[in-house]
Amino acid sequence: LRPPADPASRAAFEAQGDAGVVLCGGLAAAAARFGAVRRWEFDRVFAAGAGQREVFEQVRPMATAVLDGVACCVLAYGASGAGKTYTLAGRVSARGLHFHLSEEIMALAAVREPTHEFAVRASLVEVREECVLDLLADDGGSPTRLPPHGRPDKRDKSPPDVDVAADVAATWRPCHPLGALTHLVRSAGDVLDVATIGDCHRSLGNSLTPPSPRTAPVSHMVLTLSVVSTCRASGHTSVGQLHLVDLAAAVPPELSRAPGPATPQDPRHADASLSALVRIVSELRRAPLGRPPPGAATVARHDGSTLTRLLRPALSPEARVALVCCIDPSEAHAEEALDVLGFASPA
Repeated sequence: LRPPADPASRAAFEAQGDAGVVLCGGLAAAAARFGAVRRWEFDRVFAAGAGQREVFEQVRPMATAVLDGVACCVLAYGASGAGKTYTLAGRVSARGLHFHLSEEIMALAAVREPTHEFAVRASLVEVREECVLDLLADDGGSPTRLPPHGRPDKRDKSPPDVDVAADVAATWRPCHPLGALTHLVRSAGDVLDVATIGDCHRSLGNSLTPPSPRTAPVSHMVLTLSVVSTCRASGHTSVGQLHLVDLAAAVPPELSRAPGPATPQDPRHADASLSALVRIVSELRRAPLGRPPPGAATVARHDGSTLTRLLRPALSPEARVALVCCIDPSEAHAEEALDVLGFASPA
């Protein structure tokens, strides 16, 4: 739960312990009359007063996992203005997960420096209308459209990175979207610079809603860090990756109920990719570590959307995944919050 946009508004939700969210006030009474569910359970719930550092501590082990060669993913979701972008990016006085996880990775790499050599690279893309746009490759003031997404392979014709040899690039290139520009980063500040540059090119708003302070991104933004670790004694190399994903804002209830099928330009189209994503995450929770989820082949499961194909390495039983959902607990945004809680519950 994030602090309400209007501090004077009445709360409709509150944290109950460390793992529950409950309705309160008038909504609780109304739910009781209709016998509706009034409590949602999660692995961890943060009250509205929780700080950025508390949220980071919950996903802190991912930094060690990435250095050990594991694929990790943090997915942030919520309605526009509910705090998901704040949770990832933060501000100068309250840094978000972009900063804290990057800082932890760099600090742990420094501790291992006597025995291992590390190289960290960053890319930033936007997934919009099932296309992948490179937010770091400025093409006349607009993001550069990348090839239809599949994982990089021998057909990858990406331009060579000028600061590394081709055989070295082959180790980390598969971690990043096909053809995406990458930057060598040496500090958490470098990572923030990458995120800031890309955020300037991100698409905002949509044609179905009037402009407002709460106009939402209608795309997903994916910041990817690849970490190549080379043992100085043996020469053995491992590659870890971390994806920090600012998901498209939850579609306002009035739009989600609009008649007719969703087109690629419709914000409801982002909901389809989110549905594919939450199905995979919920199945991974039921899968034993190291084994594929029950049912159909994992390739078919991930082919449901460009976003899930992009994140395939980090959406596997061997990976580490955290879904962070943010809600404004006030009564004014109760309907949006209910939709977000309903989205997060299956995962």
